Amino acid sequence: MLNLLFIISTLMVCVRSDDASIEWACKETRAIGNCSTMPKITDWLQTLSDNIDNEEYTDLLYCPFDIVEKHAQCMVLYLRSCSQQLMMEPTRQIAFSYLPQTERAETHCNRRRSYKKEFRGHSNCTKVMYNNEPQEWEVHMVNQEIEFGLLSKRMEFSKKCDVYHKYWEMQSSWILKECGASTEKFSRQVLSNMYPIMGLLNMCGERLTPYGYFET
Repeated sequence: MLNLLFIISTLMVCVRSDDASIEWACKETRAIGNCSTMPKITDWLQTLSDNIDNEEYTDLLYCPFDIVEKHAQCMVLYLRSCSQQLMMEPTRQIAFSYLPQTERAETHCNRRRSYKKEFRGHSNCTKVMYNNEPQEWEVHMVNQEIEFGLLSKRMEFSKKCDVYHKYWEMQSSWILKECGASTEKFSRQVLSNMYPIMGLLNMCGERLTPYGYFET
């Protein structure tokens, strides 16, 4: 089953449509694309950052649980629109079963909380952190391989799982060191729902809590 999810990840990233037509549109995240372009939670985070001074973007949109829910809704729409041309039915069922949760925002987000202010503080630090870090192409490619489940097929499953576990903990530790506990907590909450790496971790038996920590 783990091999199937690695296949899902590869198909969803590498497939190419014959034209540039719009095949899915997520009103929740203002994103559109064809089946060659999978929705990314990092793109939604960038949209939120770009529109933080826009009054149409309310505080609740910046609640980490709402960010995840909007992304999850978009992923469901993407799979419904594109999975038939990407994968067989058994594989489709596995893909749907490991999508992010979509029913937390209403009960976990506080309508009186200043989420925009918090988001601005988190994003200001992480932007500086990433801009100051040398972004060599080789490092970028390794990160992409890990985040999208494109590690070598010859690598043993246990080693792949070890790579995902270490990558997640190293990213979180890096943010904790550079930006503090509050930003690290926010990043864990949001990025633990980055698809497909979240599903891959689950398939490895590395269950994550809603706050992005490994269950013990």
